[in-house]
Formats: sequence, C-alpha cells, structure tokens
Amino acid sequence: MSWKIVERSGSLLALVVLIGILWYARSPSLNAGSPYLGAAACVGTYCIPNSFFLKVRLRKGEPPQTLWPLARRLRVLILVAWQLAVLGLLNIWAAGEPAASRRILVLSGLLLVLSIAISDRLLSLADSPDQDGGTRPLKFFDRLRTRRTYLWGFIVYPASIPTYLSADFCVTGEPYSPLLHPPQICLLLTAVMSAGTQALVFQRYHGLASDKRILAICVLGVLFVVGSAGAFTFLLDNSWYVYALSSLTVMCLAMSTHLVLRATNGARPNP
Repeated sequence: MSWKIVERSGSLLALVVLIGILWYARSPSLNAGSPYLGAAACVGTYCIPNSFFLKVRLRKGEPPQTLWPLARRLRVLILVAWQLAVLGLLNIWAAGEPAASRRILVLSGLLLVLSIAISDRLLSLADSPDQDGGTRPLKFFDRLRTRRTYLWGFIVYPASIPTYLSADFCVTGEPYSPLLHPPQICLLLTAVMSAGTQALVFQRYHGLASDKRILAICVLGVLFVVGSAGAFTFLLDNSWYVYALSSLTVMCLAMSTHLVLRATNGARPNP
C-alpha cells in the first residue's frame, strides 16, 4: 500500500463518513453508528496529514528505513479507520432499516467484502517479508502457508453459507430470523473474521516486546467506542446482540493493531 493509496483511502473515508452522517442526520438510527463513525473520523484525521508529511520527508531524501515505523503505522490505521466506518454503517442499518430492503442487502454485502479485504491486508502486513524475522509462515500438512491462506480457507469460504442464506431469504421475501437480517449477518461475519485475524496476528507477534504507549491508546480507544456505543444501546433500546458483535470486533481490531505495530524493520540502514 503506497502513500498515494493511503492518502486517497483517507480522503475517500472522510467522504464516506460525511455522506453517512448527512444521509441519516434526521434518523434516530444515526446514534447507533455515531461512536464508530466518530472514531473512524478521528483515526482518518491522523492518517491524512501524516501520509502527506511522510511523502514530503521521502522527497527530501530521508532514508526509508527511518520512516518505516511511521509508514507501517499509517497503513495499519487507515485499515482500522475503514473497519470502524463499516461498523458504523452496519449499526445504522441494523437499527433503522427494514429487514426486506434489497438496497441494504447489496450495501451490506459490499461492506462485508470490504471487511474481508481489511482482514486480508492486516494479515498481509503480518506476513510482510520486510519486517524483522520475515514472513514466518505456518505449517499445515507439512507445507508452509501464509496467514492469509488460513483466513480464506477457514473463515471466508465457510462464511459464504450464512451469507447466501441471508441473501436468498431477503430476495424471496420469505420470513426468516432477525439474526439473518443482512446487517446482522454481516456484523456476525465481520466479528468472526476480526477474531480469526486477531488470533493469527497474535501467533506471529506474541513474543515481541510491547509498546506501552500504543497499548494505552488502543485501550482508551476501545473504552471510548464500546462505552459510548453501550450508552446509546441502553438509552435507545437498540439490539444488544448487535452491540456485542460490534464490541467484539472493536476489541479484536484494537488487539490486532497493537500486535502488528510491534513489528520492527528487518532492513538495516547502509553504513
């Protein structure tokens, strides 16, 4: 992921969050997603100017090795911001959209695809060869495989079954459980993917030294998002099931962020 992609992703993220807020400004369901959209906006606000400053420093001839930690941090945080925006929109739709809306079915499916891409990119960073220690693939049936392979083989492909059932019931109009409502099923699968990604990332970095500052920021971020979302859920009598799935995703995302940012640059500056 180049700096231009980070910049463009951050700008697109800001546009998506703004459109979401303006579109649902008069809807009570906006409160269900506002903690996640607000957190996404905060993280994106950090990424956009810092990606610009990083590009400027590179143009001035500063060695890429010295900028590696900042570059990796921006790559991770832009993924975090997008995942929070996905949670915000899915929470809004789960709280205020009719169960048989085909528009929400399509949009929820697109956000699920985006969540899959986010998990894939996080594991790609965990498998990156330019970090200290290299890729360190996992052995499966006497063959070394990347962590992305485990994500797709054991989480993404099996998840296609409940996704298909949800889409089929929604399109045909047959009665079905609220748990198969497109935003709910997408939140469930997003939570499962976040937990699986966190487990795979933990396996890679659990032995490395922890950065207490990053850990503190992650903990405070989780407390803010989960706490404010819980308050809105209680006051507006929203679904606690949706809140539990979203909270699990936020906690796994924060832990994955903390673990991936433990990595150090594997390349050494030239003498």
